[in-house]
Amino acid sequence: MPDGPAVVQPHGSGPSLNHLFTQASWAAVTAAVVRLRPRPRTVAVLPLTFPVERLTAAVDVLREWTAGHLVPATTKIYDPVAARTYGVRDRYLAHVCLAGDPEVTDALARIVGDRVRAPGSPFEHAPPEAADADVHAAYAGWPDPADTLFRRKTGGCCARCLDRERGLLMFLPLVPFRGTAVAEAAGPVRGAAGDAAAPGITMNVLDADTVDHVVTIGFAPGDPVAARRAHRTLDGLHTAFAARGWLPYRPDVDHPLPAPHTVLHRRLRDALDPHGVFARGRFEGPRSPAAP
Repeated sequence: MPDGPAVVQPHGSGPSLNHLFTQASWAAVTAAVVRLRPRPRTVAVLPLTFPVERLTAAVDVLREWTAGHLVPATTKIYDPVAARTYGVRDRYLAHVCLAGDPEVTDALARIVGDRVRAPGSPFEHAPPEAADADVHAAYAGWPDPADTLFRRKTGGCCARCLDRERGLLMFLPLVPFRGTAVAEAAGPVRGAAGDAAAPGITMNVLDADTVDHVVTIGFAPGDPVAARRAHRTLDGLHTAFAARGWLPYRPDVDHPLPAPHTVLHRRLRDALDPHGVFARGRFEGPRSPAAP
């Protein structure tokens, strides 16, 4: 503001319209404010593992901890393929991050530790190297110009050379944060690759109701047979998850989201984008622009 700093209030007056535009084609962003979060005094990442057969129980416990505010909604869950990056074999890995004043994180770590050791718990403490300094730095928000964790996940390949040296497709669905749903989602992913390398799954807890999935499908970029097989795997995942109502939160050009399916959606779209100029064809099939 010309007369001094302003208070950043993203909603303005009245109800927020943000979610009319989230992952939609009804607007173009021309300006934005990035709110920086205060750096916590302490960051502690607890690595927990659990066997494949305890997936349902473990996810339900993590949801209970999240809903009860014992842990924040920043937990990451890695399936046995993705967990290899952190030295964990044949088990799931969860990174539970506790952040804040040292007294708070120490107390929460003791409570979580007691629950991990309780009879019937699906969890075991993983070795400290499963959440090493690179993992802590990422959760703490420390800059990493070398993209250390990214290179670990891609076998040493940087982002700029990824398309040239590593074929990679990604499937990004939203899944209910329930043990049965997460276990059901794992089935199509395990079965989709056939005789190809199994896709890896990284799950990011968004809140007490939702967990997103990052499913990575690798292939040799110079091998057309491998490329076609990877795309068939991606097609199959889109079909299997759509049948369950679990749509991707970020679509790709080959798999646009369904067109607005209610009268209200269509009226909002036509009012906000009457000429069909925003991201045409990405989120729904092409349509003829309205007359001026």
